[in-house]
Amino acid sequence: MGRREGCFAAQARGAYLAVSVYVAAVVVGLSMVGAWRPSNLKTTLVWWATVALGSGFSAMKLAAQPGTARRLIAEAIAWTEIVVFLSEVHTLPLWGELLLLPAMTLVAMMLAVAPRAPNTAIIVKPLSGLQVYVGLAIILFSLVGVFKEPEDFLTWNTLREFLDPILLSLALIPFLFVLAMLMETESNFTSLRILGGDPALARYAERRALLAFGVDFDGARRLARDIRGRDIADRAGVRAAIAEIKRQKQRERHPPVVAAQDGWSPVAACAALAGLGVKAGDYHRTPGEWWAQAPSVKVAEGLFEPRVSYYVAGVEDAATRLRLHLQADLLAPGGEGDQAYARLAECLLGWALGEAAVQAVSPHLISGAARTFRFELAEVSLEHHAWGKAKQSGYSRGVVIRHRAHVEPVYG
Repeated sequence: MGRREGCFAAQARGAYLAVSVYVAAVVVGLSMVGAWRPSNLKTTLVWWATVALGSGFSAMKLAAQPGTARRLIAEAIAWTEIVVFLSEVHTLPLWGELLLLPAMTLVAMMLAVAPRAPNTAIIVKPLSGLQVYVGLAIILFSLVGVFKEPEDFLTWNTLREFLDPILLSLALIPFLFVLAMLMETESNFTSLRILGGDPALARYAERRALLAFGVDFDGARRLARDIRGRDIADRAGVRAAIAEIKRQKQRERHPPVVAAQDGWSPVAACAALAGLGVKAGDYHRTPGEWWAQAPSVKVAEGLFEPRVSYYVAGVEDAATRLRLHLQADLLAPGGEGDQAYARLAECLLGWALGEAAVQAVSPHLISGAARTFRFELAEVSLEHHAWGKAKQSGYSRGVVIRHRAHVEPVYG
C-alpha cells in the first residue's frame, strides 16, 4: 500500500509540474501573437490555481474514466472560466481577494484528491456545492459592477480576459492526453519490473505500446496483462501480442458472424448480460484457452453482499462455455441474491439457447440440486454447494452452458 501511495504522490507532483511548465510555454506563445499581456497575469494565475492544477490530476483519471475527455472540453467554456473573467473585470476588495484565491485553490486541490479515498469522498459533494455558490456570488458581484461601469467592460483587455482562460483550457487538453498516455504506460510496465520481469523487455514493451496504442489506454493495459499472464519473454512475443490485441480490437468493433454449430460470438457473449449490469471484459488468450471475465457484481444489500460473477471461454473465433456463479457467504438461501441470480441466469439461457431452455431450466435454478439438461446445441449444468451451520453457513450456485463444440482446455 505504501509503495502504491508513494507512486501516486510522485505521479501527482510530476503531473502538476509538467502542467505548470506547459502552461507557461502556452502563455509565452499567446503573448507572441498578442493574445496575452502582462495585464492578464492575474487572470492567468487564478485560472492556473483553480483549473490547471485540477486538470493535472484529471490526466491521471483519463485512462480510467473515458468520459473525462468530454468533461474537460466542456469545462473549457464552463462557469469556471466565466467566474475568472467576471471576477477580474470587476474585482473584489483587496481583503476579499486575499481570502478568496487561496481558499478556492485549497478547495480545488481537495476536490482533486478526495474521491480517491473512501474516508474523504464524503466531502466531495459539499465542496462542489461551495464552489458553485462562491462562483454564483462572484458572478452576481461582477455583473453589478459591469452595469454600473459599462465603459470599463468594453475593451480589448476585457476580451483577452474572457478568451485567455478558454484558450488555455483548450490548449491544455491535448497535453493532458499525452501526459496521461505516458503515466498510464509507465504505470503498467513498471509493475512488470517490480514483479521480477526482465527490465529491458519491459522498457521495450513500453516503447512499443506507446507507438502501437498511443492514447488507447486499454491496449497498453492488455499488453502488460498478456506479458504477465502468458510469460512472454522476448521481443518477438511482444510484437505478436500487440498484433493479436489489435486484431481482437478490430473484431470487437466489427464482430464476425459465428455459425451456430461452432459456438457463440465472443463479443456478443461478453455483452449478453450487460443490460443487467454484468459485462465481461475483453476476450483474450490465456495459457489454456481464450477467456473473458466480468468483475463480480453485488446483487443484494447487506453486510456480506451476495455477488455474481460471469465467465466466457472457448477458442479465438468462438465462445463455447458460459458460466454464471453466485457466491453467498454467511447467508441463507432464498433471499434477494437468489432472485437476482435467477433473473441473470434466465437472461443468459434465453440469449444462448432460446426460450425453450429457459422454460426447462428456470424452475430448478434455485432448488439446491445439481442437475444437467441437454439441448440440441449445448448442455446446461446447475451447480450448488453449501457449507457451515446456522449463522456460519453459506452457499454458492452456478449455471454452466457448454456448447457441443466445446473442448476442455489442456494445461501444461
